[in-house]
Amino acid sequence: MENRVGKTLIILFFLFLPTVLSAQNTTKKKYVQKVEWDACEGAESYKVEIFSKDTKESMFIETEDTFVEFSIPVGSYKFRVIAYDILGREASVSNWKNLEIIKVKQKKQEEDYVDFFISMGCGGEFFLYDGKMSYYNGNECAFSPHCEITSLFADVKNMKMGINCFFAGSILSMEDSVQSVVIPNAVVTLDYMVQFPILKDKLFIRANAGAGVYLMQFAKFKSKNPGDKKPIEYSCSFTLKAGADFVWQPFKPFDVKIGCNFVNAFIKDMPTGILIPNVELAWRF
Repeated sequence: MENRVGKTLIILFFLFLPTVLSAQNTTKKKYVQKVEWDACEGAESYKVEIFSKDTKESMFIETEDTFVEFSIPVGSYKFRVIAYDILGREASVSNWKNLEIIKVKQKKQEEDYVDFFISMGCGGEFFLYDGKMSYYNGNECAFSPHCEITSLFADVKNMKMGINCFFAGSILSMEDSVQSVVIPNAVVTLDYMVQFPILKDKLFIRANAGAGVYLMQFAKFKSKNPGDKKPIEYSCSFTLKAGADFVWQPFKPFDVKIGCNFVNAFIKDMPTGILIPNVELAWRF
């Protein structure tokens, strides 16, 4: 029986996995390597000898499992596995196998991603629906400067997420044969933003949704005669906002953004829909 076990151990085919596992300890900067082999019938324990070709020294690891984990410096090594039977006798020794430990440059973890933008541009404001403003014969539009501050601070499966502060202002000047209205206004919102890649590192889509305030100053006139003006009225209304942008990043630190935002402002408790297209140039920090 003993000879049979011995022969079985001698013809044992050892499988090994000389792959470097990149499990890194960030404080001590250690890397963990792992070697595996097939279980041997009748073997009770194993000893792995790792020989350094650089220092000409050996290290030994004893185990009852069919693998060992260890941490050794970058360099050239060879190893072999020695099997022991139930009596503790050396039953089989594998051939030497080469083992190379190399240092691989790791990419920066995406979870540490932080990007900060300040963008400025221009566009327009188009009033889509509103029981009062629709009275002005479809002339409800104005030039609108924009400013945004964006921070993308998280990355999940190539989707970057963050927050965005949006500002747009305009002065509406609308009139008909009866009256004229001058309306300075501003939209200020805080948005949640998600960025999706289209072309790697060059073209992206950013979707945003948030809430804020819509500020307006009414200066109403009964007629074209400035002497007939009414007192100025002010309004601060709750606002919901959603939008999407195409973002092109030709080179750092500049981004070009083309998009459109939809704002629903509850002006004097009346829902008012405003479409705000925009073109912006961003400085990325």
